[in-house]
Formats: sequence, C-alpha cells, structure tokens
Amino acid sequence: MIRIETLNTAYLLSTDRAPESEGNRAETWRVDLLLNDGSDTKAFLKIQPAYETLADLIGALVGRAVGMRIPKPCLVLAKRAKFTDGDGCKSKQWAALFKDQEETLLFALEDAKAISFKRRINANSTQAAKDLRRWDRYADTAIYDEWIANTDRNFGNILFDGVDYWLIDHDLSLMGEYRQLWGLEASRPCPDNLLLEALLRTNPSEIQRYRLRKDANQLSGRYRQLDLSGLVQPRLIEYARLMEEISHRDIHEAMTFLADRITYLTEIVCHKLGMPELPLGQPG
Repeated sequence: MIRIETLNTAYLLSTDRAPESEGNRAETWRVDLLLNDGSDTKAFLKIQPAYETLADLIGALVGRAVGMRIPKPCLVLAKRAKFTDGDGCKSKQWAALFKDQEETLLFALEDAKAISFKRRINANSTQAAKDLRRWDRYADTAIYDEWIANTDRNFGNILFDGVDYWLIDHDLSLMGEYRQLWGLEASRPCPDNLLLEALLRTNPSEIQRYRLRKDANQLSGRYRQLDLSGLVQPRLIEYARLMEEISHRDIHEAMTFLADRITYLTEIVCHKLGMPELPLGQPG
C-alpha cells in the first residue's frame, strides 16, 4: 500500500516586495517560510480561492505519493501585515482572502530551484518542444493529468532544473472550471489534457498508441495501490473547516472521484487514442 505524506505547515516570515509576474493565473509570491519542524525554506506562495487551493493540495500530495516530481506542498499561516508595507498593500488580492481576519491559510510549494519551461519555449520553441516530448515521464504525466482531471498543464506549469522536469500548479485539477458544469463524473474524459492532446497532434503510430494504452493500464495498477484515505488528515480537514467556500465533504468527494476514475482510466485514454475496442464507460 502506498501512503500519502502528512501535509506540512509553515509560518510566513517574509515576502518579496512584489508578486511574480510571469503570466501566473494566481497571484504568486516568492517567500521565506518557517516550517513546523523548525527549519526554514524558500517557497512560492499562491493567493487563490479555497477550492483551487484544495485541488492544488490534493494534486500535489497524490502526485508525490505515486512518484511524480512535484515540489513539497504546505499550508502557510499568513498574517495580513505581511502583505502591507509603508506604501500600502502589496497584494491586489489580499482583501478577498483575509476579509475581516488578521490571518489566513495559504498554499505554497517549496522552491524546486528550477525555471519555468515557458522560458525555454520562448527562447527556442522548436527545440524545447522536442526536448519535452523526449522526456521519459511525458506519457506518465499525461496519464496522471487524465487521472486527476487536470485541465491546465500549460508550459508555465512545468519547471526545468537543467536535468529534469518538475510539475506545479494543480489548482485546475478535479475538472477545474468545468466542475461547476459537470461535477466530478469519474468516467468523463478530461476536456483539456494539454500534454496528451499535444502528443495526439503528432499523429502517433499504432505501436505508440498501444504503448500508451499499456502505460495507462500499468499506471492504473499503481494508482490502485494508493491509500487515498490518507487525504483525510487533520491539517486538510482543518483547512476545509476554516474556509467558507469548501467543507470536509469536498475532500471525501475528491477521494471518491479519484478511486472511481481508476476503473475508467485506461478506457478514457483509449477513447482519446481512437482505439474503439475498449468502449468508454464500461469498467474493465
């Protein structure tokens, strides 16, 4: 049985004077954190709605457990004063997060010491795209994104440290913005699996398609070994309790969705690959 790690907590020590400006959906800050074990670390903190933070946390915890290269996530206790200075408020979004409170909990990922892959694409798009497709975890990542229904694996959500790739920003997993329309329907294909769609645009051969089907089947077996009940842990439950927009039921619904979706994962991938011998919606 594969266990999910316990979520770290931290205190916000300091922030940069301005948020990162590299096309992030959420306002993202480079910060210094004091972790609950007494050590300190650099991290990137995101100001975003609570339901996106919950998806980010689940995507990171589940992904790390099954072997995806994702920086360590944590919940950060942040005080209102950290987002103000002598010139006024440094954050454009702080009011919606803090409301009338002096402190709140925010999501952060420890610094992977890597650059956004978007920079490589901007510098040399043709070569960078070829390098990414040769990545030995490309198919694993596309299949993982299909499992968690991640609708936002754009090039800004992949980091490169000079040797390997890192995955960040899972706030639009669990069907992302489509969740409001469809809910969490386990058998529904992810509408925007960007890595898988990019691969399909290369017109993969029949051998490559069968290899992807085999990969999906093998990864489904690994995902079944994951003890998803590890998501019901005190810090996640406390976060859901404190935020008005979500509740502990959202955690249980995500667990049920991920567990049920394993049953359909190979069929969903085959459906996207155009392999009709595995009809969508019939559990294997």
